[in-house]
Amino acid sequence: MRTLIIYNPTKQRKRARIVRLLGDTLHTKHHDAVWFPTEQELEVSQARFSAIPKDFEQVIVVGGDGTLHQAVNLLSGFQGEIGYIPAGTGNDFARYWFCNARQHELIEIALEGTAELCDVGRVNDRNFINSVGVGFDGALMYRISQRKSWIPALTYFLAAVQELLIYKATPFEASTEGETFDLRACLLFVIANAPYYGAGMKIAPHANSQDRKLSYICVENDSIVEKFKAFASIFSGKHLQKRLVTYGHLKKIQIKTSGLPMQADGEWAGVTPAEIALAAEQLKIRRYWKLG
Repeated sequence: MRTLIIYNPTKQRKRARIVRLLGDTLHTKHHDAVWFPTEQELEVSQARFSAIPKDFEQVIVVGGDGTLHQAVNLLSGFQGEIGYIPAGTGNDFARYWFCNARQHELIEIALEGTAELCDVGRVNDRNFINSVGVGFDGALMYRISQRKSWIPALTYFLAAVQELLIYKATPFEASTEGETFDLRACLLFVIANAPYYGAGMKIAPHANSQDRKLSYICVENDSIVEKFKAFASIFSGKHLQKRLVTYGHLKKIQIKTSGLPMQADGEWAGVTPAEIALAAEQLKIRRYWKLG
């Protein structure tokens, strides 16, 4: 079987061990492996990817949420099955998708597991699989991207505390098919396809990447005390109970306000205005070990 491996080539001991073990396993199973290391910028990866033959039958992705983000853009229109081996710092999509799968099981699941359909979102001209954050979230991800992260959850938390103290909430205007958002001061607006982001924060407990809907969370500006309370409760998902938080589901939203920073799957995604929508396509991602 011809297998494409999309992987993060950045040096990391754990990921290097996984890549080596995957290579040995593919060789043992007589797979014809094609290795594709991602670049730091999605556009550069896309340019290189366009030049390789598309005769592969399956794809294995090795890396974190950023690598998976590149993969869902590179593989738009791919009809085969995709295996995913989480090997990043946050691994938020894996936290949801694999639930209690053990590390030693993930290579076998990636190669021979049962695939399920997974929704994909789209923000302007790129796909996403986890979430898009607008406002505070986009500014925060830009701040984090400027730092080296050894403990991702702690890095995210400390950067978020700093950003909460300095980020200026702005007016926010957006509309969906059945609702209009016209807020005097919006701190954060997240559109999610899966529950987790920020290395384990349960930002969207109501998100399900198989229900053909996107979930949204809107956090309005408030006193610094209330903002910290809401932020601290995100790890458990209890922030949805806070009075400054509203949430629900949508399939498409037009964000009309200009200049708000955005992140997609933890990657810088430019600034608004933006159209964010559920994509027509779904991907087949292996999820469970085959029984029997």
